[in-house]
Amino acid sequence: TVSTNVGYDIRNYRNHTYTNKVIGDALGSGSASRTIYTYQTLAFNQLINYKRSFNSHNFELLGGHESYKYYYDYLYGYKRNQIVDDNYEFSNFVTLSSLDSQKDTHSKESWFARFNYDYKLKYILSASIRRDGSSRFAPDVRWGNFWSLSAGWRIKGENFLKNNDLISELKIRSSYGEVGNDGLDTYYAYKSLFALGYNNASEAGILYSSIADPRITWESNNQMDAAIEFGLFKNRITGTAEWYKRKTEGMLFSVPTPVSAGIPGSSIRQNVGDMENNGLEFAINAIVIDNENLKWSINANASTFKNKVTRLPDGQNEIINGTKKLMVGTSIYDYWLRQWYGVDSTDGSPLFLLADTYAGTSAADIRTVNGVAVTTNYNKAKYDYSGTAIPDFTGSFGTSLKYKNWDLSTSLRAVIGNYVYNNFASQSNVQNIATNDYLQNISSVAASYGFKNVQYWSDIFVEDASFVRMDNLTLGYNFKDIFSKGSSLRIYGMAQNVFVITDYSGVD
Repeated sequence: TVSTNVGYDIRNYRNHTYTNKVIGDALGSGSASRTIYTYQTLAFNQLINYKRSFNSHNFELLGGHESYKYYYDYLYGYKRNQIVDDNYEFSNFVTLSSLDSQKDTHSKESWFARFNYDYKLKYILSASIRRDGSSRFAPDVRWGNFWSLSAGWRIKGENFLKNNDLISELKIRSSYGEVGNDGLDTYYAYKSLFALGYNNASEAGILYSSIADPRITWESNNQMDAAIEFGLFKNRITGTAEWYKRKTEGMLFSVPTPVSAGIPGSSIRQNVGDMENNGLEFAINAIVIDNENLKWSINANASTFKNKVTRLPDGQNEIINGTKKLMVGTSIYDYWLRQWYGVDSTDGSPLFLLADTYAGTSAADIRTVNGVAVTTNYNKAKYDYSGTAIPDFTGSFGTSLKYKNWDLSTSLRAVIGNYVYNNFASQSNVQNIATNDYLQNISSVAASYGFKNVQYWSDIFVEDASFVRMDNLTLGYNFKDIFSKGSSLRIYGMAQNVFVITDYSGVD
């Protein structure tokens, strides 16, 4: 079978704004602006598929090529000083205040092949390979090769299980696969760029806007997994248990650089190192009751997830990015924050654990409280890891009950053991914070003083965000044969986000 597919998508946006000269930003003059931009994407593939079966052997071979192109065109104009009323075209305005345009393109091309084989749908084998090229990368590192291999064994198909009434389905499977990623916030990752438009009156001006690493190339996500699928009692109970390990090689990342280096944006996009994820996933479905009047089914799933950095660039031991610090052996989701100690009850000063750098030194902003060296100077506070955003457990539970014409269904979800930095609290009014939860257990003296400084980016605002939530509750009634035989009418009520149980104090 030979086939081809073409997909074309175009999105046009046009906006015309007029600001009157009676009130507002264009008081006394009037202004008009126009914004026009167009997105276009073109996807095109060609496929050749060959199938053959003989003596219970089934083969399938697929080969293909695909290309993708993205195009963006942007235009903006703004003029002031309206000449006559009720005319909003640019020709009716005198002063050109702004005129700008931009074009971007991004292309990808791929060649690929896949081979599938099975014997009596009992022994299953699949292999694939693909070669991807991206315009984001330099020509000599533009192409990446990725492959996958998977195998499965449907044990239920064997003679020793064919007539087993308890086990209605049993299958084991395993796979290894690689996928390339070129996702970046720029289409020109390997090119150092200048920004135009920094003119001084009539004198032209440009600005060095980004420095590139010309060796930047594909990030590779390589995953290995193994699973068992089962069914019991004529599939009244079905489920899956799976283990996976995913390694990301050559992570695409904006690596921070010292301000003193003079690099625009103080970062360079690079392939910075390797990262590893692993976890377990479980799912089970059960039909508990199934008769003419009553049907009851339940479903549940649970998963765990672990993450750690396994390699950083040569000569680089750590990368600090906002509230996180990347180091080998730690997670990219671990918080790295200044360590809060409490409030001095004598004067209301905020106290932080003193950084090791200042240990043994004396200064007006260094104190000893209960034998602990602390500081009132935020900049001398100790940094340390302060919890992780990764939950210990994620799971859900759902049930569906039908009795005669009534039906009831609900779903619950739980996330346990994850921490969230409550950014809303850290930026709220300082005095409000001082009179709320963060100062509940200190003396009235400290409470009256409140915080003397806003405590941005300290671990006081890291909160346990574990929760149990009922996402959905639905109750319905079915009227059967109400209009004619075989017709039906269902009336139902639905509640979303029914309740949430959590100790997290921030916005839901």
